[in-house]
Amino acid sequence: MTLSFLAALTAPWASAAPVDLTLYTEVYPPFNYNNSGRLTGSSVEQLKLILAETGLSYTIEILPWARGYNLAEMEPSTCVFSTMITPRRAKRFKWVAPLYRETQVLARRQQDHAAPVTLAQARRSVVGVYINDVAAELAQSDGFEQIDTSPSMNTTVEKLLNGRVDFIYMAHSTVDRLREQGVAIETAVEAYHAVGGLACNAQTPDAVIAPLQSALDRMIADGRQAEILTRFGVSTTP
Repeated sequence: MTLSFLAALTAPWASAAPVDLTLYTEVYPPFNYNNSGRLTGSSVEQLKLILAETGLSYTIEILPWARGYNLAEMEPSTCVFSTMITPRRAKRFKWVAPLYRETQVLARRQQDHAAPVTLAQARRSVVGVYINDVAAELAQSDGFEQIDTSPSMNTTVEKLLNGRVDFIYMAHSTVDRLREQGVAIETAVEAYHAVGGLACNAQTPDAVIAPLQSALDRMIADGRQAEILTRFGVSTTP
């Protein structure tokens, strides 16, 4: 699925040669998802606004996360979102951030009278991750020895519900959204705080990144980001 948007060249920096950007994303509500054929979500709506302000032409395409991430690493003028920033990733991309600040959790199947669990206890269990998701990196750094890797978030969630894995890493807001949709999942323990953004290929010109970041900074300062996050149920105070 590809959605294309073309903004008028009205910003102060529009005298520079226009740069086409290809943005890749995955289905990961409430940040980015398909709603009756329309791509939306808290990150999508922020990016639409800041890209309109910069006057850049762009496309947004939904791909499996691993493919979109790899393309953004390899191909100039490509970006991927919503991408959590880690020390390892920070050096591989140029960033427009933050699109969100979230609490990442270990989620489990919903249970009656489930006993509390600590991160140390969870390490002895099987954790589900998917290819090139930050969870794969964090599961290793957190000391998990039994890591089950899947091709997509949907497959990982299915494995959790079918009892093939014990926990999965997930944004707290995503757990809430899935629960609203009737998915039998719950937060087991908070794992870490995350900052996410738009990760662009390292060869993307600074003349492209800087106006995008400035537009995002204005959105944060004037309260538009907080309004969007609240509308989509994303916590503004992780």
